[in-house]
Amino acid sequence: MRLAGSNVQMSDAATDPANTGGTSLLEIARAMADEPERHLLLARLQAVLGKTFKASGAFHPYPLIVHLIDTAQVGSLVWDAYLPRGLRDALDRASADRGRQCFMWICGMHDWGKATVAFNRGDVGAVAAPELDAQGLHDDPAAPRGSTDVPHAVLTRFLFNQYIRGSGDPSLRGADWLIYVLEGHHGVFSSPARDIALNPGSVGAPAGWGAYQRAVPEVMARLTGFDSALDAMPRGRLTTGEQYALAGYVAVADKIASSLLENKMISQNPWLADRNLALAERIDHLTLAANEQAVDRIWHLNGTDRFPAMWTKLTEGRGRSAPDALAAAVRARDEPALFLVDAALTADSVWEAARTLIERFELGGFHLGVPDEPSRLTWSSAIDAELTAEGLDGSLAPLLSYKAQPALDGTWFYQSADRRTLLPATVDVNRQLWESVQLPVPKSRENRDKEAKGSVVTIQFAGFASKAIALTDAAGYCACELRCLEEALMWLASAGAPVILEVAGLSREHRRRLASAYARGIAETYPVELPANFDGPAEVTAVYAVDGRLRIDTTGTATAAPLRTPKGCTDECPGDEIESRLLSRPGRGSGAWPVRTLKGLFEP
Repeated sequence: MRLAGSNVQMSDAATDPANTGGTSLLEIARAMADEPERHLLLARLQAVLGKTFKASGAFHPYPLIVHLIDTAQVGSLVWDAYLPRGLRDALDRASADRGRQCFMWICGMHDWGKATVAFNRGDVGAVAAPELDAQGLHDDPAAPRGSTDVPHAVLTRFLFNQYIRGSGDPSLRGADWLIYVLEGHHGVFSSPARDIALNPGSVGAPAGWGAYQRAVPEVMARLTGFDSALDAMPRGRLTTGEQYALAGYVAVADKIASSLLENKMISQNPWLADRNLALAERIDHLTLAANEQAVDRIWHLNGTDRFPAMWTKLTEGRGRSAPDALAAAVRARDEPALFLVDAALTADSVWEAARTLIERFELGGFHLGVPDEPSRLTWSSAIDAELTAEGLDGSLAPLLSYKAQPALDGTWFYQSADRRTLLPATVDVNRQLWESVQLPVPKSRENRDKEAKGSVVTIQFAGFASKAIALTDAAGYCACELRCLEEALMWLASAGAPVILEVAGLSREHRRRLASAYARGIAETYPVELPANFDGPAEVTAVYAVDGRLRIDTTGTATAAPLRTPKGCTDECPGDEIESRLLSRPGRGSGAWPVRTLKGLFEP
């Protein structure tokens, strides 16, 4: 496993390139500031906390800069193990082929908003208060402050917005999407049409807090191999779906890094408690290389090193079934596509097609979505049989049922249902997919929703966006589910995920709507005209784009199946409130921090 400390190249003149990953915070402070400012900078890096942890019956401080470093280094592992090739390529294009470093820096900056007065009025601040005052980071009771309950993710957005505006670099206008991605790492996104005007009593005085806030991105940039924060900022624009998936992967890195402070993890490995206590006292000699052991250990303790390795074994086998029309259509395409299959899907056909897609686009696995519980049980058994034939019975096979306790033993990270979409092979009803493409819930001041609810949707979508998706029996969906399916196809197309969709028995109108939805996601425009050859009697119809131009390919000739009437809606349906989140007009939001559609979110 490649770790961050093994390939970081410090470009500052004060850094010895031969000492890869060995540059300490003290050395970075020396490169950034003269005496006595460097000592003040180090003291503030030690004093401002990101979290606390419990050891020996007492709460101890955990410096914010250490949590940011932890998250950046976990981000390097997330890049290696989870990010699909399409998202890696997009970040490379946006950062002059330094996508991995850029992703590390983005992960490391997710909690920048904790470097403010407002965050430090909470429980963490109570632990930090004496040291903050000693370093000139005061909470002036006379300063206008407004709400003291400003979420730290919103404060991150505010600081990034101020940074971009104050940089004087017009090329950063193309990076404004990063503001909202980082704000949304807990799944709640605010309206970009409304500037945030925070009182000085929330952000902090420029002379004290302001100097510290400006130093944080510079320190993280040098640690991740950039000359400066300006150098680390991406310039290009990712697609809307790629941005949403990126927010989910930042949340993944944050959760894994945060587990360094989990009592359950520390109890399994007391060495972590000693390491955390040492950093609570002194951070000036902390280096990426010195931090590798902790990051690698928590990656292993979470179980996040188990399943990617299994998937490598899974794709090494040779195809056992004879090529069919779906396999031929999939092999003919070098671009992510929607494959509409006018025949009943079978387990061996889906399995062979998914393996081809996974290998071609370097995906993290496959997901099979089914309309109901009986279908889930049938398909789980069928795919289990395919995996058993590959010699993986007892490892990946139990994951498919979502009753996966034997396979998940010792993998704390995957115990939460929202994180199981990151597993390499899943079969499930489509509820999680529908949830992942709906607007994240707002956090009003009356209902915080405890953070966990917000981050569910981003992690879920990241899992789906990194896989080959196969969806069975679209003709068995109700009207509400078909609308959800349209929305899901737009998002998956925007994120570059290939989709296999069984449409036998579905009406011509619904087929066109689903194909148009995927095409709209590719182009992120509305409306989309389908080519004239779309309605031909083909066994497989592929919808994709080359150089921005929509294409339709057909494979085989199908005998039209009898049309089926969509099933009736029930009380458990997603409901009539489902509408386009990708292309609809921006909503007005609610509460102190208005939530709007993700289309509006990611526009300039």
